[in-house]
Amino acid sequence: MRTACLVLAAVLAALPLALPGAEAEEAPLTPTQQLQALAYLEGTWRGPVGPGTWEARYTSPSGGEILSTNKEIRSDRVVSFEFERFRLQDGKVLMTPWVKGKQSVDFTLTSLDEDAMQATFENPKHDFPQRIIYHRSAKTVLEIHVTAKRGEKHTGFSLKLEKQP
Repeated sequence: MRTACLVLAAVLAALPLALPGAEAEEAPLTPTQQLQALAYLEGTWRGPVGPGTWEARYTSPSGGEILSTNKEIRSDRVVSFEFERFRLQDGKVLMTPWVKGKQSVDFTLTSLDEDAMQATFENPKHDFPQRIIYHRSAKTVLEIHVTAKRGEKHTGFSLKLEKQP
């Protein structure tokens, strides 16, 4: 009888794992896996920004980094440009913009949703921006939201870019 009870207890203990809808906890992604998950940025993207057009090109994460070149075009001339470098450092994924070729501060990956293809980078000590969100909202749409909080007021802008062939 004691053996039957032990067998029954073991079966009951295993049951929740076998029930439909019961999901095992997934291990968090390593920083290397997080950088690889940003592969959704790869490609050439273009969309409106103010009276001009924003064009961005992102590389793959191969080699452990993603690099980008971005430019704003108005009246058939470049009026602004920047580079971005996504990399691993000290166990974190960092993004560093180089606005008009000058290195800015590092932004740390603070949130990543692989399924939604959305990544949030933050640096709350920076004046503007403090948060940059990259969101692949559709197969051919990349949204970039750039924000900061000044006192009680939030400020920022968004880009909605279309994937180019």
